[in-house]
Amino acid sequence: MNVTSEQDDIRPPWTCGSPIPVNPSASVAGADWAIDRYRQLGIRHSPGNRLQQARELLAQFAGTNAQLDSEDEALLHRIVESTQTCFEHYLIARSTGTRFGKLS
Repeated sequence: MNVTSEQDDIRPPWTCGSPIPVNPSASVAGADWAIDRYRQLGIRHSPGNRLQQARELLAQFAGTNAQLDSEDEALLHRIVESTQTCFEHYLIARSTGTRFGKLS
């Protein structure tokens, strides 16, 4: 028998400010920021790249109160993967610090 309790949760509490909202609008904004930052650094992406595809999918739901059908597992999986892609690229772009100009 596998019983868990609050004591079993050993994850440290979030201590880095307010939690980051995870919703389509926030994901699209993060993707847009990353794309702009990549452009500033001279990083080129091919059209239809993974980040662009993820952004376009989530933009369909941004600012809406769309009710997603829990039976459509393929769509839900794509939304989760797209959210993760946008967030990962946002973190990567943020990790470039304050450097301006092209990377060499």
